[in-house]
Amino acid sequence: MKHNYFLLFVCTIIFATPKLFAQWIAPVPYFPNNIYSVNCIAGYNGNIVIGGSFSDESDCDFERVAMWNGSEWEDLGGGIPSISPGTDKSVYILTEFNGDLYAGGCFHNWDSSLAGLAKFNGTAWHRVSDSLYAGCTRAYWREEDTLYFGGIFTHLLSDTTSEEGRVMKIDKNGGMHYIPFPAMYSPDLSNVVGKVYCIAKYHDEIYIGGDFLSYDNPNIRNIARWDGSQWQAVGTGTDGTILNMDVYKDELFVSGGFGQAGDVATISNNQGILTPFGLAKWNGITWLPAVDNMLWSLSFGNLLKIGTYQNKLFISGSFDEIDGHAAQHVAYLEDTTWVTSNVGVTYGTFSRGFTAVNDTLYGVGSISINGLNLQHFSKYNPIIDTTTIIGIPSHSPIPLRLYPNPAQEQLYLHWYGAAKVERIIVRDIWGSSCLHIQAPPNLPHSIDIASLAQGQYFVQIYTHDNSYTARFVKK
Repeated sequence: MKHNYFLLFVCTIIFATPKLFAQWIAPVPYFPNNIYSVNCIAGYNGNIVIGGSFSDESDCDFERVAMWNGSEWEDLGGGIPSISPGTDKSVYILTEFNGDLYAGGCFHNWDSSLAGLAKFNGTAWHRVSDSLYAGCTRAYWREEDTLYFGGIFTHLLSDTTSEEGRVMKIDKNGGMHYIPFPAMYSPDLSNVVGKVYCIAKYHDEIYIGGDFLSYDNPNIRNIARWDGSQWQAVGTGTDGTILNMDVYKDELFVSGGFGQAGDVATISNNQGILTPFGLAKWNGITWLPAVDNMLWSLSFGNLLKIGTYQNKLFISGSFDEIDGHAAQHVAYLEDTTWVTSNVGVTYGTFSRGFTAVNDTLYGVGSISINGLNLQHFSKYNPIIDTTTIIGIPSHSPIPLRLYPNPAQEQLYLHWYGAAKVERIIVRDIWGSSCLHIQAPPNLPHSIDIASLAQGQYFVQIYTHDNSYTARFVKK
């Protein structure tokens, strides 16, 4: 028996293929004509939807939203027209919730029914609330039963009175609640109401970040938290704008144009030039540095974008080094280690951030990789180690066995690990999700692969704090 295992081990090593390294690839073969700016991306009914500032005003066939259905771009309910008096009429956020697609931005149509926030029910765009009169929605935070929006919202209390809010909460039953923040202004006094750019829920409290100060509390500087009854300071805040926030490993990470968060300095020294790189974290008690040092390119801006994906925190900005490791504008934090290899880009940044759609990570922004220009948004093709030994029992380097391999209709998974499997994803060689099984009832487990085309695929097993990958062939 030992001799048979040895032969299987040798054969597996000999026929193993090399690693498929991470890269950013084009997710669609083409874009509609005259799309100059894409701000956001979301999934809707299994398709990709983009939002931005494109419209018929720039000779584009779509009004601020368009959907890729797998073979072509199509109109989505006629799009979102806008007669906003200002120059900003963009869609900034998109998210699917409770079967509807929500779009937020600074648009405002002729009858005020779509005032900075709208929802698409599969046929047409509708207003979210009869009381919402005006708004500019810049951020969202989604949970299973609740959707939070951050921005500026004016809602009618009566025919003659109204109230301004900074956070709007929607639940699956249709309930809606506004959280006001009237005593807010921008640091340069150019906007008496201040601006909210991001929102997150952390330790059961709502956090907002942006470009604002408070008349009532001098420590509320560009970030605040709602404790259920009133807005509170987050330490002493930051000395500049907060553009993004996300929760990772029970800490709140924020990024933006600030050089100090509380007592923590976020300053890069590049050839004697001091540049604020704006990345810090809050642990519920105090501000902490997110990196020891970040070296910025002198020829680019300095605003970071962040987002979480598969137990990692991704960041993008014009940095060349993180904590002594060479980097190319993209990196991710895994537990306490910054990873910079096989994830970077040659030129540009994901200036609009990161979004996970259907278990795939997308970076929004125009980049270049070794002379290949990728416009508007790109798909992350994660590192998949195809040299992993497959089909070995419990003394295997990974506690997983796939059989038969190759397989034609049913693929069986035998899991030897102690940790509970939370989900299983089958990906093609480009990293795209083909099959998704959430919380399988038990293992061994069979997967129906009859619908897959012939070729190589990868099974990814996810536990609470780890993931494992194995290769199989569909014949």
